[in-house]
Amino acid sequence: MSTVKTFCVAVSLLLASSTSKAHAIKPPAKNNFSKLNKHLVLKQVNEMNADLEIKLNSLVEKKIISLTARRRTEIEQLLGRAATYFPVFETYLKAYNLPEELKYLPVIESSLILNANSKAGAAGLWQFMKSTGKAYGLRIDDQVDERLDILKSSEAAARLLVDLHKMFGDWPLALAAYNCGPTRVRKAINQRRTKNFWKIRSLLPKETQDYVVKFMATSYVMSYYHFYDLRPNYPDYDLQFVKTLKFYGENSLTALSEESGISVKVLKKLNPSYKTGVIPSNPYGNYVVFPRLGLNTSFRSSEIDESISSN
Repeated sequence: MSTVKTFCVAVSLLLASSTSKAHAIKPPAKNNFSKLNKHLVLKQVNEMNADLEIKLNSLVEKKIISLTARRRTEIEQLLGRAATYFPVFETYLKAYNLPEELKYLPVIESSLILNANSKAGAAGLWQFMKSTGKAYGLRIDDQVDERLDILKSSEAAARLLVDLHKMFGDWPLALAAYNCGPTRVRKAINQRRTKNFWKIRSLLPKETQDYVVKFMATSYVMSYYHFYDLRPNYPDYDLQFVKTLKFYGENSLTALSEESGISVKVLKKLNPSYKTGVIPSNPYGNYVVFPRLGLNTSFRSSEIDESISSN
Protein backbone atom coordinates (compact mmCIF):
# COMPACT_ATOMS: atom_id res chain seq x y z
CA MET A 1 0.00 0.00 0.00
CA SER A 2 1.04 3.62 -0.37
CA THR A 3 2.98 5.43 2.31
CA VAL A 4 0.25 8.04 2.54
CA LYS A 5 -0.04 8.96 6.20
CA THR A 6 -2.74 7.16 8.12
CA PHE A 7 -4.24 10.48 9.12
CA CYS A 8 -7.01 9.60 6.72
CA VAL A 9 -8.14 6.78 8.99
CA ALA A 10 -8.95 9.24 11.73
CA VAL A 11 -11.59 10.90 9.62
CA SER A 12 -14.90 11.10 11.39
CA LEU A 13 -17.26 9.94 8.71
CA LEU A 14 -19.68 12.84 8.91
CA LEU A 15 -21.20 14.64 5.96
CA ALA A 16 -18.90 17.54 5.24
CA SER A 17 -20.45 20.87 4.54
CA SER A 18 -18.40 20.91 1.34
CA THR A 19 -20.41 17.98 -0.07
CA SER A 20 -22.80 20.36 -1.78
CA LYS A 21 -22.57 23.93 -2.96
CA ALA A 22 -24.56 26.66 -1.27
CA HIS A 23 -27.02 28.51 -3.43
CA ALA A 24 -28.91 31.72 -2.95
CA ILE A 25 -31.13 30.88 -5.91
CA LYS A 26 -34.73 30.06 -5.13
CA PRO A 27 -35.56 26.54 -6.32
CA PRO A 28 -38.34 26.03 -8.84
CA ALA A 29 -41.73 24.73 -7.81
CA LYS A 30 -41.55 21.21 -6.44
CA ASN A 31 -41.59 18.43 -9.06
CA ASN A 32 -41.38 20.96 -11.90
CA PHE A 33 -38.06 19.73 -13.24
CA SER A 34 -38.92 18.42 -16.69
CA LYS A 35 -37.19 21.44 -18.24
CA LEU A 36 -33.92 23.08 -17.33
CA ASN A 37 -32.96 26.72 -17.12
CA LYS A 38 -30.04 26.17 -19.48
CA HIS A 39 -28.47 29.55 -18.81
CA LEU A 40 -28.44 28.92 -15.08
CA VAL A 41 -27.33 25.28 -15.35
CA LEU A 42 -24.51 26.27 -17.70
CA LYS A 43 -23.38 28.89 -15.19
CA GLN A 44 -23.39 26.28 -12.43
CA VAL A 45 -21.54 23.74 -14.56
CA ASN A 46 -18.88 26.35 -15.33
CA GLU A 47 -18.38 26.78 -11.58
CA MET A 48 -17.40 23.13 -11.26
CA ASN A 49 -13.85 21.80 -11.58
CA ALA A 50 -12.68 22.71 -15.08
CA ASP A 51 -10.19 19.81 -15.13
CA LEU A 52 -13.06 17.32 -15.31
CA GLU A 53 -14.35 18.94 -18.52
CA ILE A 54 -18.00 18.56 -17.51
CA LYS A 55 -20.16 19.59 -20.46
CA LEU A 56 -23.78 20.60 -20.77
CA ASN A 57 -24.65 18.97 -24.06
CA SER A 58 -27.94 17.34 -25.01
CA LEU A 59 -26.90 13.96 -23.57
CA VAL A 60 -25.89 15.37 -20.18
CA GLU A 61 -28.96 17.61 -20.12
CA LYS A 62 -31.28 14.65 -20.72
CA LYS A 63 -29.60 12.72 -17.91
CA ILE A 64 -29.92 15.67 -15.50
CA ILE A 65 -33.64 15.86 -16.22
CA SER A 66 -33.97 12.13 -15.60
CA LEU A 67 -32.19 12.38 -12.24
CA THR A 68 -34.05 15.45 -10.98
CA ALA A 69 -37.53 14.67 -12.33
CA ARG A 70 -37.93 10.88 -12.44
CA ARG A 71 -35.31 9.49 -10.08
CA ARG A 72 -35.67 11.85 -7.15
CA THR A 73 -36.12 9.16 -4.49
CA GLU A 74 -32.98 7.38 -5.65
CA ILE A 75 -30.92 10.58 -5.58
CA GLU A 76 -32.17 11.47 -2.09
CA GLN A 77 -31.10 8.03 -0.85
CA LEU A 78 -27.67 8.48 -2.44
CA LEU A 79 -27.29 11.91 -0.85
CA GLY A 80 -28.06 10.31 2.51
CA ARG A 81 -25.51 7.52 2.05
CA ALA A 82 -22.93 10.12 1.14
CA ALA A 83 -22.90 11.15 4.81
CA THR A 84 -20.95 8.01 5.59
CA TYR A 85 -18.66 7.73 2.59
CA PHE A 86 -17.84 11.11 1.05
CA PRO A 87 -15.50 12.31 3.81
CA VAL A 88 -13.35 9.21 3.27
CA PHE A 89 -13.32 9.64 -0.51
CA GLU A 90 -12.46 13.32 -0.13
CA THR A 91 -9.54 12.53 2.18
CA TYR A 92 -7.90 10.08 -0.23
CA LEU A 93 -8.59 12.19 -3.31
CA LYS A 94 -6.95 15.15 -1.59
CA ALA A 95 -3.99 13.01 -0.50
CA TYR A 96 -3.37 12.08 -4.15
CA ASN A 97 -4.06 15.59 -5.47
CA LEU A 98 -7.14 14.48 -7.42
CA PRO A 99 -10.30 16.50 -8.16
CA GLU A 100 -12.73 16.26 -5.25
CA GLU A 101 -15.63 15.68 -7.66
CA LEU A 102 -14.28 12.20 -8.34
CA LYS A 103 -16.05 11.23 -5.12
CA TYR A 104 -19.15 10.92 -7.31
CA LEU A 105 -17.62 8.01 -9.22
CA PRO A 106 -18.71 5.37 -6.66
CA VAL A 107 -22.23 6.80 -6.89
CA ILE A 108 -22.55 5.48 -10.43
CA GLU A 109 -20.35 2.45 -9.77
CA SER A 110 -22.11 0.99 -6.74
CA SER A 111 -24.92 3.37 -5.69
CA LEU A 112 -22.79 3.78 -2.55
CA ILE A 113 -23.56 0.23 -1.41
CA LEU A 114 -20.51 -1.03 0.48
CA ASN A 115 -20.87 -4.71 -0.41
CA ALA A 116 -22.16 -4.21 -3.96
CA ASN A 117 -21.34 -7.01 -6.42
CA SER A 118 -21.74 -7.03 -10.19
CA LYS A 119 -22.50 -9.94 -12.53
CA ALA A 120 -19.04 -9.44 -14.02
CA GLY A 121 -17.39 -10.04 -10.63
CA ALA A 122 -16.64 -6.47 -9.56
CA ALA A 123 -17.13 -5.67 -5.88
CA GLY A 124 -17.24 -2.83 -3.40
CA LEU A 125 -17.93 0.87 -3.54
CA TRP A 126 -15.41 1.37 -6.35
CA GLN A 127 -16.32 -1.89 -8.13
CA PHE A 128 -12.86 -3.39 -8.44
CA MET A 129 -12.40 -6.58 -10.42
CA LYS A 130 -10.23 -9.12 -8.59
CA SER A 131 -7.27 -8.72 -10.93
CA THR A 132 -7.27 -4.92 -10.71
CA GLY A 133 -7.80 -4.95 -6.96
CA LYS A 134 -4.84 -7.27 -6.42
CA ALA A 135 -2.71 -5.20 -8.79
CA TYR A 136 -3.36 -2.21 -6.52
CA GLY A 137 -2.50 -4.02 -3.32
CA LEU A 138 -5.89 -5.23 -2.12
CA ARG A 139 -6.05 -8.58 -0.37
CA ILE A 140 -8.73 -10.81 -1.89
CA ASP A 141 -9.01 -14.40 -0.66
CA ASP A 142 -11.33 -16.73 1.25
CA GLN A 143 -10.88 -14.77 4.48
CA VAL A 144 -10.69 -11.14 3.42
CA ASP A 145 -11.92 -9.09 0.47
CA GLU A 146 -10.46 -5.61 0.81
CA ARG A 147 -12.51 -4.38 -2.13
CA LEU A 148 -15.21 -4.11 0.55
CA ASP A 149 -12.96 -2.12 2.89
CA ILE A 150 -13.94 1.54 2.49
CA LEU A 151 -10.49 2.90 3.37
CA LYS A 152 -8.23 0.46 1.54
CA SER A 153 -10.42 0.36 -1.56
CA SER A 154 -10.62 4.15 -1.64
CA GLU A 155 -6.85 4.50 -1.56
CA ALA A 156 -6.49 1.84 -4.26
CA ALA A 157 -9.07 3.68 -6.40
CA ALA A 158 -7.21 6.96 -5.95
CA ARG A 159 -3.97 5.34 -7.11
CA LEU A 160 -5.73 3.77 -10.11
CA LEU A 161 -7.25 7.12 -11.08
CA VAL A 162 -3.84 8.78 -10.88
CA ASP A 163 -2.44 6.14 -13.25
CA LEU A 164 -5.33 6.41 -15.72
CA HIS A 165 -5.03 10.18 -15.87
CA LYS A 166 -1.28 9.88 -16.50
CA MET A 167 -2.05 7.49 -19.37
CA PHE A 168 -4.54 9.74 -21.14
CA GLY A 169 -3.99 13.25 -19.74
CA ASP A 170 -7.73 13.81 -19.86
CA TRP A 171 -10.43 13.03 -17.30
CA PRO A 172 -13.28 11.98 -19.64
CA LEU A 173 -10.91 9.45 -21.23
CA ALA A 174 -9.58 8.34 -17.84
CA LEU A 175 -13.13 7.77 -16.59
CA ALA A 176 -13.99 5.83 -19.73
CA ALA A 177 -10.91 3.67 -19.12
CA TYR A 178 -12.00 3.13 -15.51
CA ASN A 179 -15.18 1.60 -16.90
CA CYS A 180 -14.03 -0.42 -19.91
CA GLY A 181 -10.26 -0.61 -19.49
CA PRO A 182 -7.36 1.35 -21.05
CA THR A 183 -7.00 -1.02 -24.02
CA ARG A 184 -10.47 -0.27 -25.40
CA VAL A 185 -9.93 3.46 -25.01
CA ARG A 186 -6.50 3.37 -26.70
CA LYS A 187 -7.95 1.38 -29.59
CA ALA A 188 -10.69 3.99 -30.12
CA ILE A 189 -8.15 6.84 -29.91
CA ASN A 190 -5.92 5.19 -32.49
CA GLN A 191 -8.83 4.48 -34.80
CA ARG A 192 -10.15 8.06 -34.78
CA ARG A 193 -6.72 9.66 -34.27
CA THR A 194 -8.05 11.98 -31.60
CA LYS A 195 -8.10 12.15 -27.80
CA ASN A 196 -11.44 13.92 -27.72
CA PHE A 197 -13.82 11.66 -25.78
CA TRP A 198 -16.90 12.88 -27.62
CA LYS A 199 -15.33 12.04 -30.99
CA ILE A 200 -14.41 8.47 -29.98
CA ARG A 201 -17.48 7.85 -27.80
CA SER A 202 -19.37 5.86 -30.46
CA LEU A 203 -16.48 3.37 -30.71
CA LEU A 204 -16.64 2.50 -27.01
CA PRO A 205 -18.95 -0.10 -25.42
CA LYS A 206 -22.53 1.11 -24.94
CA GLU A 207 -22.13 1.06 -21.16
CA THR A 208 -19.04 3.28 -21.39
CA GLN A 209 -20.74 5.66 -23.83
CA ASP A 210 -23.32 6.36 -21.12
CA TYR A 211 -20.86 6.11 -18.22
CA VAL A 212 -19.10 9.45 -18.67
CA VAL A 213 -22.41 11.18 -19.42
CA LYS A 214 -23.87 9.71 -16.23
CA PHE A 215 -20.85 10.82 -14.22
CA MET A 216 -21.15 14.39 -15.46
CA ALA A 217 -24.88 14.58 -14.78
CA THR A 218 -24.60 12.93 -11.36
CA SER A 219 -21.73 15.22 -10.34
CA TYR A 220 -23.81 18.25 -11.25
CA VAL A 221 -27.03 17.08 -9.55
CA MET A 222 -25.31 16.03 -6.31
CA SER A 223 -23.38 19.30 -6.23
CA TYR A 224 -26.48 21.46 -6.77
CA TYR A 225 -29.19 19.28 -5.28
CA HIS A 226 -30.62 22.12 -3.17
CA PHE A 227 -31.67 23.90 -6.32
CA TYR A 228 -33.86 20.94 -7.25
CA ASP A 229 -35.46 20.63 -3.82
CA LEU A 230 -33.77 17.28 -3.25
CA ARG A 231 -33.38 16.31 0.40
CA PRO A 232 -30.94 13.67 1.69
CA ASN A 233 -32.57 10.54 3.10
CA TYR A 234 -30.04 9.69 5.79
CA PRO A 235 -29.36 6.12 6.98
CA ASP A 236 -29.68 5.00 10.59
CA TYR A 237 -27.37 6.75 13.03
CA ASP A 238 -25.26 3.62 13.61
CA LEU A 239 -24.42 3.62 9.89
CA GLN A 240 -24.17 7.38 9.50
CA PHE A 241 -21.92 8.44 12.39
CA VAL A 242 -18.94 6.12 12.60
CA LYS A 243 -15.27 6.01 13.53
CA THR A 244 -12.45 3.80 12.30
CA LEU A 245 -9.76 2.07 14.36
CA LYS A 246 -6.72 0.14 13.20
CA PHE A 247 -5.76 -3.31 14.52
CA TYR A 248 -2.54 -5.23 13.95
CA GLY A 249 -3.04 -8.58 15.71
CA GLU A 250 -5.61 -11.26 14.94
CA ASN A 251 -9.04 -10.47 16.30
CA SER A 252 -12.69 -11.18 15.58
CA LEU A 253 -15.82 -9.12 15.15
CA THR A 254 -17.45 -11.21 17.88
CA ALA A 255 -14.72 -10.33 20.40
CA LEU A 256 -14.81 -6.67 19.38
CA SER A 257 -18.59 -6.70 19.76
CA GLU A 258 -18.26 -7.88 23.35
CA GLU A 259 -15.60 -5.28 24.15
CA SER A 260 -17.23 -2.35 22.40
CA GLY A 261 -20.90 -2.96 23.18
CA ILE A 262 -21.78 -2.88 19.49
CA SER A 263 -23.82 -5.75 18.06
CA VAL A 264 -22.08 -8.26 15.81
CA LYS A 265 -24.78 -7.64 13.19
CA VAL A 266 -23.90 -3.95 12.95
CA LEU A 267 -20.14 -4.63 12.89
CA LYS A 268 -20.58 -7.13 10.07
CA LYS A 269 -22.66 -4.63 8.11
CA LEU A 270 -19.99 -1.96 8.51
CA ASN A 271 -17.09 -4.36 7.85
CA PRO A 272 -18.11 -6.81 5.10
CA SER A 273 -14.48 -7.23 4.01
CA TYR A 274 -13.98 -9.75 6.85
CA LYS A 275 -15.88 -12.58 5.20
CA THR A 276 -15.59 -15.04 8.11
CA GLY A 277 -15.80 -12.43 10.88
CA VAL A 278 -12.08 -12.90 11.62
CA ILE A 279 -9.64 -10.00 11.42
CA PRO A 280 -6.25 -11.50 10.51
CA SER A 281 -2.96 -10.23 11.86
CA ASN A 282 -1.34 -7.66 9.62
CA PRO A 283 1.93 -5.79 10.27
CA TYR A 284 0.50 -2.85 8.30
CA GLY A 285 -2.80 -2.93 10.17
CA ASN A 286 -6.44 -3.69 9.38
CA TYR A 287 -9.28 -1.20 9.71
CA VAL A 288 -12.47 -1.80 11.65
CA VAL A 289 -15.39 0.63 11.42
CA PHE A 290 -17.55 1.21 14.52
CA PRO A 291 -20.69 3.30 15.00
CA ARG A 292 -19.95 6.27 17.22
CA LEU A 293 -23.25 6.04 19.05
CA GLY A 294 -23.36 3.17 21.53
CA LEU A 295 -19.61 2.59 21.53
CA ASN A 296 -18.31 2.02 25.06
CA THR A 297 -16.31 5.05 26.13
CA SER A 298 -13.89 2.71 27.91
CA PHE A 299 -13.33 0.62 24.78
CA ARG A 300 -9.58 0.23 24.42
CA SER A 301 -7.24 -2.45 23.18
CA SER A 302 -3.48 -2.82 23.07
CA GLU A 303 -4.00 -3.75 19.43
CA ILE A 304 -5.35 -0.30 18.55
CA ASP A 305 -3.08 2.27 16.97
CA GLU A 306 -4.11 5.16 19.20
CA SER A 307 -2.46 7.68 16.89
CA ILE A 308 -5.21 7.23 14.36
CA SER A 309 -8.20 6.94 16.68
CA SER A 310 -11.00 9.43 16.33
CA ASN A 311 -11.32 12.17 18.88
